[in-house]
Amino acid sequence: ALLEMDPDSLAVREIYSWGGETAAWVNSLCSNATDDFFICAGGTTVRLMDLETGAQIQEMDHWHASLINCPKFANLHPSLIATASLDCSLGLWDIRTDMR
Repeated sequence: ALLEMDPDSLAVREIYSWGGETAAWVNSLCSNATDDFFICAGGTTVRLMDLETGAQIQEMDHWHASLINCPKFANLHPSLIATASLDCSLGLWDIRTDMR
């Protein structure tokens, strides 16, 4: 489950649950600069999620031939994702397009 804590009340609420699916595959999370989206990555899969609702927007599989160990949103461009993989490749992706 993905949890959010209210900084004022310190109340914790669940904003996303993988619904029976184990989240053990997730090795990295990153939100974008405008806090609209976050990405979670594991294996060769990256999932784009809505930060407020926790809804999955896209699942991008096989972007790389090996483990994606470093997905990040660009600091000044909240729609761009850079990925690095153990296959020694880098990727640049724009979430405004179909990334499959």
